[in-house]
Amino acid sequence: MNDGTDEEGKLILALDVGGTKIAGSVLRFSSGHMPELIRLVQEPTQAQEGGLAVLQRIVEFS
Repeated sequence: MNDGTDEEGKLILALDVGGTKIAGSVLRFSSGHMPELIRLVQEPTQAQEGGLAVLQRIVEFS
């Protein structure tokens, strides 16, 4: 099992699920350093497609 640590620090996945957009980011936290943004992705939530479609988008982010 991966504990979310790479050779340079701990990787954190952050998700923000809102009514109009889903945003996801990956950050690296290394001891003694500022967090580093590795990736940022945004796309429309498209809530009108239903909960399962929104959940699938969230899974694709991670």
